[in-house]
Amino acid sequence: MDRLTIPDEHIEGGIRRTVIDARAVRKEAMTIYWALKKYEDTGLTPEEIMDGELLTGWIPVSERLPDESDYYCVTIENTETGDRIEQTIWFAHKDDYYTEESEWRELADYEKVIAWRKHDPYSLED
Repeated sequence: MDRLTIPDEHIEGGIRRTVIDARAVRKEAMTIYWALKKYEDTGLTPEEIMDGELLTGWIPVSERLPDESDYYCVTIENTETGDRIEQTIWFAHKDDYYTEESEWRELADYEKVIAWRKHDPYSLED
C-alpha cells in the first residue's frame, strides 16, 4: 500500500514533525478517505491484511504446500514459454500416499505449479 501520511523524522532527543500544508491535505482528503474505506470494507484485521493469501486465496508454492491430499486450483507455469494457466489438479501429500515427498499429479515435465488455492467443487469457475 502506498503511504498516505508523511512520516515523522527521529532526531536526537525526540521527533521532528513535518509541517503540513492544509491545502494539500484537503486536496488529498478523498484519496485518503477511499483508501481507508477500501481497507474497512474488507472486514479484515491488520494481521490478516499482512497475510496476502486472505485477500486473494492464492498461496505461493514458495511459501508452503497444502497440508492434505485433495484437488486444488493451481496456477501452472510452462517453463519453456513462460505462459501461465489456471487448472484444477490433484495434490498428493506424502503422509497420505506411498511417495517419499508431496507432489502435484498430472503435470508435464515442462510445467510447474507456482501458486495454489483450495478448490471449490461448487464454483462455476473451476
